[in-house]
Amino acid sequence: MRWCEDVEKLIIEELEREEHATVFMHPVSKKDAPTYHLKIKKPIWLRQIRENLRKHVYAETNQFLADVHLMRSLLNI
Repeated sequence: MRWCEDVEKLIIEELEREEHATVFMHPVSKKDAPTYHLKIKKPIWLRQIRENLRKHVYAETNQFLADVHLMRSLLNI
């Protein structure tokens, strides 16, 4: 699963360096957003995606892309 390592280096590490990425690094806490978990049925964050890459959870690239798209869609909520 070489692609997982490549994706981590090329995309995830780059995203983590972005100034505004800090909000996407960790799960949203109930303290910060009390109703978030009522609205969001499948939360995802950058560190979780990175961990999934490291543990080879994604068997195919489309699974990784689905999580990235999911995270992006959460911006609109």
